[in-house]
Amino acid sequence: MRRAALALLAAAALAAAGCGGGDGNDEAATQLLERGFATDVDTGLFTVEAEVELDGGPVDGPFRLELEGPFRAAGSPTEMPDLDMTFRASGAGQEYDGRAIVTRENAWVEFQGETYEVGEDLWAELLTALEEPQPGQPRTLEEAGIDPMDWVHGLEEDGEERVDGVPATKLSGTIDIEAILRDFDRLAGRQGIPDEALDQVDDVVDDVDFETWIDENDVWRRIRGETEFSVPEEERDSAGGLEGGSVSLDMSLDDPNEPVEIEGPGEARPIDELLRSLGIPPEALLGPGFATPTPG
Repeated sequence: MRRAALALLAAAALAAAGCGGGDGNDEAATQLLERGFATDVDTGLFTVEAEVELDGGPVDGPFRLELEGPFRAAGSPTEMPDLDMTFRASGAGQEYDGRAIVTRENAWVEFQGETYEVGEDLWAELLTALEEPQPGQPRTLEEAGIDPMDWVHGLEEDGEERVDGVPATKLSGTIDIEAILRDFDRLAGRQGIPDEALDQVDDVVDDVDFETWIDENDVWRRIRGETEFSVPEEERDSAGGLEGGSVSLDMSLDDPNEPVEIEGPGEARPIDELLRSLGIPPEALLGPGFATPTPG
């Protein structure tokens, strides 16, 4: 539930270009939001801060994740961009930090002082699997007949502010989680979310309150959102006493369309060594060719 809320918030905000409009949306605000997410941004510095607070349950929070680094957009919206992201994660008394570098040729992870690489051949296979659409599946929401602005309600302009020193117009509204789930459930077909679960979404997860800032060049500069969820009383025992909690997400874009450098490191160890050290079977992520442990 927590991961879904974050993913859906990002999807709703970032996919809101080229759209119509939901209930109660101000026309000028809708047009600005459309322009803000339709304007091409090929490079920049991307920052993400996410936090999950839990009420009750066996695990102490809050849980925090921070990502920061440059990106270079790919030639198609469905292709993986080049990234160089440092990450920091904390929660349940643990803290982790590292770095992930992704290019069209290879990918690397730096973790606990060691650098690991996926490898050019394997990375090419993974990119093909990630980017190649399934037969009969639409490549974009527009092809699927889904209008993300149908998820947004009460959108309005909320004054002028500066974001990292840049003048920007603030927009605010809410995102309907149930509407998002129903649209994606329709895409999933027979393997989608059960109807009884969809009917209970409004009782479990609040709509997302979100704000976004669009600069004078019609480029989005920041997105912030938060929502709360509650676990039905009859299900709390099976959830370890978890009663509910909150999820927040804050994403910002700096230096849009400014030059960036993204290069892989030098020597690196095979990625399957990292996965095994974390207790993750490499074959689960990388395929059956990694079922046999690497000789020491």
